[in-house]
Amino acid sequence: MTSRVAPFRGRLFVRSAAAAVALVLVTAGCTTRASSKPSSVRIFPSPGSKVASPSTQISVRGGSPEDIGSLTVAGSTSGSHPGRVQAHSDGRGVSFIPDAAFEPGETVTVTSKIAIAGAAGGIGGGTGAGTGTFTIATPAEQKWEPMPTVRADWQTGALTLKSRPDLRPSSLTITTPASRTAAGLLMLTMQGGPSGSGPEIIDDAGRLVWYEPLPDKTSAADLRVQTMGGKPVLTWWKGSLATGMGRGHYIVMDQTYTEIATVKAGNGYTADLHDMRLMPDGSAWIMIYTPVKWDLSPAGGPADGFAFDNVVQQIDVATGSVLFEWHSLDHVGLDESFRPLPETPEAGWDYFHVNSLDVERGGTLLLSARNTSTLYRIDAATGAVRWRLGGKKSDFMVAENAAFGWQHDARLLPDGTISLFDNAAATEEEKSKVSAALRLKLDEEAKTATLVSRLEHSSKLLAASRGSVLRFENGNTFVGWGSKPNMSEYDADGNVVFDARMDPGVSYRTHRTPWTGRPAAEPAVVVSSGAGGVSVAVSWNGDTQTTTWELLAGESATALERVATVPRAGFETELTGPAAVAFVAVRALDANGTVLATSQARVVGA
Repeated sequence: MTSRVAPFRGRLFVRSAAAAVALVLVTAGCTTRASSKPSSVRIFPSPGSKVASPSTQISVRGGSPEDIGSLTVAGSTSGSHPGRVQAHSDGRGVSFIPDAAFEPGETVTVTSKIAIAGAAGGIGGGTGAGTGTFTIATPAEQKWEPMPTVRADWQTGALTLKSRPDLRPSSLTITTPASRTAAGLLMLTMQGGPSGSGPEIIDDAGRLVWYEPLPDKTSAADLRVQTMGGKPVLTWWKGSLATGMGRGHYIVMDQTYTEIATVKAGNGYTADLHDMRLMPDGSAWIMIYTPVKWDLSPAGGPADGFAFDNVVQQIDVATGSVLFEWHSLDHVGLDESFRPLPETPEAGWDYFHVNSLDVERGGTLLLSARNTSTLYRIDAATGAVRWRLGGKKSDFMVAENAAFGWQHDARLLPDGTISLFDNAAATEEEKSKVSAALRLKLDEEAKTATLVSRLEHSSKLLAASRGSVLRFENGNTFVGWGSKPNMSEYDADGNVVFDARMDPGVSYRTHRTPWTGRPAAEPAVVVSSGAGGVSVAVSWNGDTQTTTWELLAGESATALERVATVPRAGFETELTGPAAVAFVAVRALDANGTVLATSQARVVGA
């Protein structure tokens, strides 16, 4: 590989010619722009960042690969870094992926032929070539003990299924039957169920629709319906869970429950469980918790302590490239935290604890941080904090009845209001507190926040962790009560139109969403026979369309006739037929009588 030497600030750095050429070669298949060459680009990690990953790529956004041209990348300790260049699938940037990791604590310098916004040669800093620098974090060692998800004392309240004995989901106890609810099925990720953790779909009658059990010490979180490529998909997090944070990735499934994509964190990180948002442009927003060595003396801790940096990334799903990266330790001080320092330094300080993100109109993000009791509006181009709502440094005067703390699931609604789950307390020992679903109105000119609505459970629940709020177009609000096993739906006037309890188990979030499942797998069938005839139990995990099951029987597998028709009875339906048959099969029909699937023929008595 040839290289050329380029002078830079009195030192010599090697820039790979092959890498520079690759900036042009990798553009095949990317979206092109019909616009003039930009005056500057942005890089991530952002110039001035103090906590970049040793395994970071350098992402350049704001121009086509041809506009951006070649880059020079060098570490103050490790020297020049050759690598490969990968174009982003939207044609609006590239990622330089170094061949080797950077050294912890060193300063990395990126030089481009085009100005870098927010850095030397960038906006406000002149024209021409741009230079940006950032510092590599020193990772801290975190003791990681994945939470067990299968325990003997949880083996109660489970469904017993003849056709799928491997499935042992929790049951749902309905306390207020559904009436005037919004359309959709219930989306849960059980923790503490009879077979551990797993994504689960249930209907309003408490009947199972779909369940995917996971092995012990593997957890699921945040099952929801999103859109990819204009089609509905199921997304959920899978990984190991410990101390309120996770290490894993997000799974994307189509309507046949086939995994069609995974969303993984970039730059050597693993994705946290708290949130993931798919975007129409083919990207996904995720969150990360990463332990780094940090001076905690300003907060009364050790100078050689460590804290959890909370990272927000925008990922190009097609390529895995990082399009945007934000670090809490770059933008939010330790003094904003309400969480006490850990009693043992090796435990690390989770001072921020980001738990939701919403991508707003106008290029901003809405972040919720539990341990600062604050919502942050973030500029999605620069990473700058535009305002804070709540907490120690609120930019808004918050009305007394609109105050919140330790909150989850903050969302900007179409009418401009913000919904959130107000946990109200960090521990369930604070008996005077009550959790609630809030809707707030902000006046950004007057800098005030006022209460629009507050919904509390009739049992005055205090959920010290987790929780979710979902508001529908018809004015209904669906609340998942976090660390409590309850879920409720309210109409626009605050009347309860549905209430249920998981038995046993809790779910990090609970959603109601329309969903049509068409499983790729065939129906599961179990056949038994006796003097009274043949009995068949059938289920089809994930199916939402079958209304009728037909039993087919005959003397050979290729000559079967219908002998019974039975309305679907829930997840599992039982059918009976005459004793004098050798083979049976089942057939699923929808409401129009269309055949959806036919099982393989089974030998009776085998």
